[in-house]
Amino acid sequence: KQFLVEAIDLFIESKNFEKLADSWKSLGLTYQTDLMENSEHPSHIVNAYKTAIEFYKKGKSNKKQALTEFDLGQVLLSHSENNEAIRYLTSAYFFFSNQNDFDYTVTLSLQLGRMHLETGKKSKAKHFFNQGLTIMKKNGVHMDSIEQLQTTINSLNI
Repeated sequence: KQFLVEAIDLFIESKNFEKLADSWKSLGLTYQTDLMENSEHPSHIVNAYKTAIEFYKKGKSNKKQALTEFDLGQVLLSHSENNEAIRYLTSAYFFFSNQNDFDYTVTLSLQLGRMHLETGKKSKAKHFFNQGLTIMKKNGVHMDSIEQLQTTINSLNI
């Protein structure tokens, strides 16, 4: 952690926002590793990722920002911070969707669909499930997976 803190200090002086954000993200990953071993408070992880996201915005590193939003969303989910997780995951979803990134877009659309379903927002759930279904069909995903998702969507009765 000490080396990352020193790197952060150097990058602040140089105003290299992308390197600064990379260092904050690495610090967040370090806190995650420590959390598994020492039960350090998860707010350190969340704050490090949020800081990284802000510096990625300043440096216009959109893909790295979206990847960090994805990672932060997963951390927030693991700590039952569902509403905040949805916010970050939705932002990542829109970036990856606009980039036509199949893997992240499908993963996020299905995850957001499940999250909205769990919170009782069936119309939003259906929207994200349908987005995932459309992309899966376009990219030749195995029919069993498509049929399972179609069954889930049909069961929403919207």
